[in-house]
Amino acid sequence: MNLHPGAGLNENFGTSSRLDPIRRALLENEDWYRDLVEHSKDLLCVHDFSGRLLSINPLPARTLGYSVEELLRIPMRDLLAREYRARFDDYLLELKRAGEASGFLEVVTRTGQRRTWRYYSSLRNDAHDSPVALSIAHDMTEQLHTEKLLRQASSRLCSEVLESQATIRV
Repeated sequence: MNLHPGAGLNENFGTSSRLDPIRRALLENEDWYRDLVEHSKDLLCVHDFSGRLLSINPLPARTLGYSVEELLRIPMRDLLAREYRARFDDYLLELKRAGEASGFLEVVTRTGQRRTWRYYSSLRNDAHDSPVALSIAHDMTEQLHTEKLLRQASSRLCSEVLESQATIRV
C-alpha cells in the first residue's frame, strides 16, 4: 500500500490531473483510514450474528497466531477461552437488544496463550442484508498483569511497614 494519501488518484480516475476537490478529499481520507486500520494493534472487526468474522485487521490476527484468512474461517466462539464460550450468546443478545455491548473477553492464541481484551461493539443494520456488529478490542493483558504485580508489591510493602512499626515500638 502506498502510504502517501492521495497517491495514485489519477490511476483511478483517468489521466485528468484536475479532480473534484471533494472526490480528492474522500480518496485521501479513505487511504488514511485504510492505513490506520491495517496498522492498528487494536482489533477492528465486523462480524455477523452467527458469530462469523466478516473482516479483521492484520496485526491482531498475527497476535493471535493466525492469518486474516484463517480467522475468517474460525467461529468467534472458538477463539474464546473454553469457560467463556457459553457467554457469547449473551453478548449477541445484548448487542441485539441494546444496539451495543462492551466488556472484557478472554481469547486463546493458536499456541494456547490467554489474552484479555476489552471490547466495544455496536450494531449496524443499515445498508446490509442482515445486521452486523462493528467491534474494537484492545489487548489489556500486559496492563492487567502489571497492575497485579503492582498490587502485590504494594501489599508486600504495607506488610513490611507494619512489621517495621511493630519492631520500632518494642
